[in-house]
Amino acid sequence: MTPSPQTNDDRARSEKIIDPTAYFSSWFFRIDSHHFETLGMSYKKFMKNKKPYWTWSKMNPIEYRFQQGYIFYARDDSNHFLGSSSNSL
Repeated sequence: MTPSPQTNDDRARSEKIIDPTAYFSSWFFRIDSHHFETLGMSYKKFMKNKKPYWTWSKMNPIEYRFQQGYIFYARDDSNHFLGSSSNSL
């Protein structure tokens, strides 16, 4: 059996995020800037009118990259999450 050829719809796509803090503001856990890349954000160069500019982006689907021991605290400090591993979802 041969694998199906990859189509453009199967590839991960990058989505520009102007303000990562606003993007994560609705999450139950407080997401500080040092966790942006852990949660699939990257600071990337894009081109517009042949001129480069930098902005945050996330891949779609997101690739989480947290490791054992990463801690995320609830916004009200009532709970926390201790990471043990991550996989691409």
